[in-house]
Amino acid sequence: MIQALAGCTGFFVNNSLMLHATVNHVAIWNIVQKIYKLFLMPIVGIIQGIQPIIAYYSGHKQETKKQETIRLTIFYTVLYGCIGTVFVFLFGNKILSIFGSSDTILAQSSAVLKIIFLTFPVVGIFYTILTLLEVTEHEIKAVMLTLLRQVILLLPLVYLLPNLFPQLTNAVFWAVPISDLLILFLAIVIKVTTLRNSKSSQK
Repeated sequence: MIQALAGCTGFFVNNSLMLHATVNHVAIWNIVQKIYKLFLMPIVGIIQGIQPIIAYYSGHKQETKKQETIRLTIFYTVLYGCIGTVFVFLFGNKILSIFGSSDTILAQSSAVLKIIFLTFPVVGIFYTILTLLEVTEHEIKAVMLTLLRQVILLLPLVYLLPNLFPQLTNAVFWAVPISDLLILFLAIVIKVTTLRNSKSSQK
């Protein structure tokens, strides 16, 4: 499902770039996406590792240990996200040079890479909340958040921003950090609401 959504999103982003930018920007998007996925892999690995731990603590009603695991997961994923973002901002040009594109594309890619990584430090928080919902029998909410992040919030912004700010050549790419912030806010609200309802039902 995630791969299908990513493919769908990629198609519409490329279409918007063809309409509002240049062919070079399509190549830039593909390059930046590859780098982003590479940096995202450790976060995904951490989240997959703590998933059975949270499920175990949740099933055995060990709330203190579960919350401690969540707190540590958020701490380390945010820490890694900050380090990764700083690394990209400092050495992004060297990373991009691996792809061997033209000087023009490399120069444009550097700016886009920084835009995409602006919210990378908080991505781990979203994935932690997503996992928490999945293992505490709130899978539908987790699926809805995934749909919101990859389709419902992102795609309208991909088409809306270039029309609102036609003078910005990278307007399409700003859809990523904006949608990340919006979905993080929604995820936190859903987590707090779900936790509050669970406590009320246990009384």
